[in-house]
Amino acid sequence: MFKKIFTALLLLYFCQNNLGLAQPSLNGATGLLELPTADVVKKESFGIGVYSADDVKIRNMGYGLAEKLEVSFANEKHDIEQINKFNVKYVLLSETVLTPGLAVGINDLTGKSERSTFAVVSKGLPLGFRVHAGIGSGDFEKGFVALEKNITPLLGANVFPSTTLLVEYNDDNINYGMRMSIVPDLKLNLGRSDHKTFIGLTYAK
Repeated sequence: MFKKIFTALLLLYFCQNNLGLAQPSLNGATGLLELPTADVVKKESFGIGVYSADDVKIRNMGYGLAEKLEVSFANEKHDIEQINKFNVKYVLLSETVLTPGLAVGINDLTGKSERSTFAVVSKGLPLGFRVHAGIGSGDFEKGFVALEKNITPLLGANVFPSTTLLVEYNDDNINYGMRMSIVPDLKLNLGRSDHKTFIGLTYAK
């Protein structure tokens, strides 16, 4: 009896805490809004995203180049210029039920905007919460924290779409938003980041 209850709790835990994984952030790397997480796209899989903010259009893509290794790209089209960013991220420790995941990476490898290194830990918590924290250089030199909350329909998928609420704190800025499943692997993204309101679509497979 205890074994069945424990198994059911584990299944509930993973169902609640894996809905938001492997979605590309605004910067291209797998993450939340602007911040990275300790997740990467699976080997030979990919994630793509298109976003529109107040004065910028963003297109990005991430690819699982090898086990635990992700490369990604983001194109930011502003009114008067375009910025291309290349990123890389590697998972040092995979997240388990008891231990957090740990990843390291570099955003904007070529320094077109601001090259930023980082180390980030991610850990799922009960009731659909997941926390992230990291430190680095450039955009991440002051450290960052983020929280996501998965809202999973308990009465069937037709009641309301699976939704993830996101909040980030980085460099004295608070970003917030949500991801809503439209169909499996395709999500609608809404929020406010870097004092700009954005809308976008992301697909990860």
